[in-house]
Amino acid sequence: MPHNFKLTGDYYVSKYGSDSNNGLTPDTPKRTVQAGLNLITTNNKTLVIGAGTYREVISRNLSSLSGTIISGDGTVVMQGYEGVFFSLQAVNTVTTINNIIFRGYSSILLATSSGTVASTIANFINCLITCPLKTFIPQQGFNTFNPSFDTTVFVDNLNYSVSGYSTSFSTITNSIIINSYFSTQTINNSYVNAASIVTIASSANYNNIQGAIIRNAATTVTTGTYQDFNGKYYNLSIVGNNTSVDAGTVGNPFYRADTSGRPFSFTNHRILYSTFNVNSISADPLFNNILKQDFTLQPNSPHLYRASDGINNIGGTQLATRVASTSASLSGGSASVTSLNLQSSDYVVTSPATSGFVVSAPILVNATPKVLKVINYNGLLAFNKDNSGGSVLNINVPDGLTYTAASAQNGANPDRLTYYMRWTTGASQPTVDADWNNGGLVTAGNYSLFEWNTKPSLDYGGLGNGEQNFNTGHTPTYINATYIQLKVVLRNDYLI
Repeated sequence: MPHNFKLTGDYYVSKYGSDSNNGLTPDTPKRTVQAGLNLITTNNKTLVIGAGTYREVISRNLSSLSGTIISGDGTVVMQGYEGVFFSLQAVNTVTTINNIIFRGYSSILLATSSGTVASTIANFINCLITCPLKTFIPQQGFNTFNPSFDTTVFVDNLNYSVSGYSTSFSTITNSIIINSYFSTQTINNSYVNAASIVTIASSANYNNIQGAIIRNAATTVTTGTYQDFNGKYYNLSIVGNNTSVDAGTVGNPFYRADTSGRPFSFTNHRILYSTFNVNSISADPLFNNILKQDFTLQPNSPHLYRASDGINNIGGTQLATRVASTSASLSGGSASVTSLNLQSSDYVVTSPATSGFVVSAPILVNATPKVLKVINYNGLLAFNKDNSGGSVLNINVPDGLTYTAASAQNGANPDRLTYYMRWTTGASQPTVDADWNNGGLVTAGNYSLFEWNTKPSLDYGGLGNGEQNFNTGHTPTYINATYIQLKVVLRNDYLI
């Protein structure tokens, strides 16, 4: 089968594969993540998961298999539901999970095998974990478990904890915590919103903490009843174990800073613990749209250049010029629309057409050429191809390519969302095709195909990173622009 994998690895999974395939090449991928994980039997192997939503129970023991990498290629969603779990067991391993969205799982469990002395490290990089009112529990057997999170977003997780009998610490860097409880060894360059609690065992700096802080101090309460920031009670006299999140002994899972067990506001915490959060702030981060999980920053955000290196931003976030679908550039008389209707703030394909497109008005990026970091798609369309055949029940989704089972030579995975863009480095707003000079990288006036939610780039042949044949083996050329123009194609005729 044709494919549009951009990453290379040892094993492959695609929604358009089959578990009867060997999973060893991009053209013979497994269909389920579980089948792909089962292929990993030796050290230093990479599993590449193709774009799309995977509704699976996951359970895999990766004990003693160090160097495992599980990497999402495009927008990859692991979708759980009530009673469903995602579980990876490991002993003496290093496992990296990269670019995956976890939604709806009852629990996400990373554990060492019970009774085994083990040192386990789980690295989460560029992930989003949203399991509303559920539990994300890296859980340890007997020795050391050290999960780390970099550029990871936690949204609506009732509780994150690390539980066990010895040293169990997490580190959080460049991450975002929304409406969650979090227990960690260190937290740096991260954001904690006002409805969250973060328990800090060791150090914290260069953060934006609006929520409550609990400090692991030398004098730790071990008896009595404690009511946390969200009104939940914990009995500190209960001996902790690996299944009880209500226990509150030293190390499992909440630490207390004084005899009343009260969490601190940022201001009081800074006074009482003057060596913590020296370079931190507590302020509205000015995200563009937190309700749509758009964590890009407005131009006056206090996160800008406030990370420890003085260059990057708190939370690993990017500055973005936000162009909403209701703005003049994408609706009304300023945009060119073909075969689409605007319903409320959403475009839909006009029947009997199966596709349509909107061409934006020129969008000013910067007065002088500026590198485009990312073009985000924030429509949050729950695109679902379980309805086979071209059908209006297949929710419209932006994608510039055609994919059908009958004409698979096109090779485009409709879960890899794409858009067309042209740009200019000129100082004046373009008025004719020739003004869109594309920086001299592509024929003037032409549109190139790019992938949403990634940094737009071209390969050495001039293909945009939304093309199936985009060459990932070459150092990409990034886009400098003063103005951009988008052409967004919507389709509803995908086949499974």
